[in-house]
Parts: sequence; C-alpha cells; structure tokens
Amino acid sequence: MSSIFALFFYAGIIAIPCIVILFIGLAGAYEVGKQLSFLEGVFTTTSFFYGIKKNAKADLVMGMIASFSFALAFIGSLYLLLFYQASPIPMGIGIGLLIFQFIVVSGMAHFYLSQEAIYANSVGASLKNAFLFTLMKLPQITLVSLLSPGLFIALLAINDIAAYVAMAVFVLFSAWGILVSSLYTHAVFDRFINESHYPELVGKGLYKKED
Repeated sequence: MSSIFALFFYAGIIAIPCIVILFIGLAGAYEVGKQLSFLEGVFTTTSFFYGIKKNAKADLVMGMIASFSFALAFIGSLYLLLFYQASPIPMGIGIGLLIFQFIVVSGMAHFYLSQEAIYANSVGASLKNAFLFTLMKLPQITLVSLLSPGLFIALLAINDIAAYVAMAVFVLFSAWGILVSSLYTHAVFDRFINESHYPELVGKGLYKKED
C-alpha cells in the first residue's frame, strides 16, 4: 500500500505544474472565445498568444490555487483512505472536506476565467467575485462538478479495461461539464451584473432564434 500511495503522491505533485500550464493556455483560449462571441475578426493563433500575453500572470495565480487544491484533495483523500477501516467516520469527514474545498475552488476557477473574458478587473477583485458567486451558487456548482465523473475510478480501478472505460467517461463528460459551466457562469453574470450595469452584454454570444 505504501508503494501505491507513493505512486499516487508523485502523480499529484506532477499534476501541479500541469494544471498551472493548463490555466495559462486557457488565458489564450478564453481570448479567442471572447472575440468570437463579440463577432470580431479572429486570427486564432494570434488571438491565442495575445490572450496568453495579456492574462497569463493573472491566470497563473488562479492556476496555482487550483493546482494545490487538486493535489491536496487527491493526495489527502488517498492518504485518509489508508486509515478508513480503522476510523471510518473521522476519515470520511476528512475526505468529504477535502473534496468540498476542491469543488469550491473549481467553481471559483470557472467564474474567474469567465470574468476575465468579459470584465477588466484586478486579480484580487476577480478572486473575490469568483468566491462570492461560488458560495451563492454552490448547489449548482456541485451539480456541474458531477458532470465530470471517472477520473478517480480510472486511477483506482482494479481491472485495466475498467480503467480505460472510466478514463473515456472522464474525457467525454469533462468537455460537456466545461461547456455547461461556462454557459451557467455567463447566465449568472447576466442576472447579477449585466442587466443593471452592462445591458448591451446580456445574452452576448449566445445563439438567438431571430439571428
């Protein structure tokens, strides 16, 4: 068990820089999405690297928070599982808290990146808004998080075939989860910000029948 835990421990550590790089890449991806949403002319490669240049530092902060949150939830949960049979209730509560903090940080990441594509806020203001929106919509954020199943099953699966199937489920449903989450966060912004402050942005980029 100790050797298996060591393997997962190093996997969690390696995931930290990978997630940070992912968030830096998302800085470019959201810039491309923003220009497409506002019906601007888009040169994908140019817009992508412009987004990285403009937002990489800000996304680095959120990427670090998200990566450490994932590593804590992943490594901590596996560690507590080693002692689950001896103390199931305390270990179960601990695992639940670790997963809960990861869901909160994941929700913050979606609201943070979605804000960045629309508003020109400071990093601190974006983090604060993302945290408040996440707490306000925590049940919905938790539901969206459940749209990306399979990763932990794949890592812990006994059978190789089951692991491949679980990973395929994760890959397929995580994309839908990101899409649903992005649409939902923008709907929240429309309701609580845009309707009163930026009415020209309400429903911006969403397909309308009359279009």
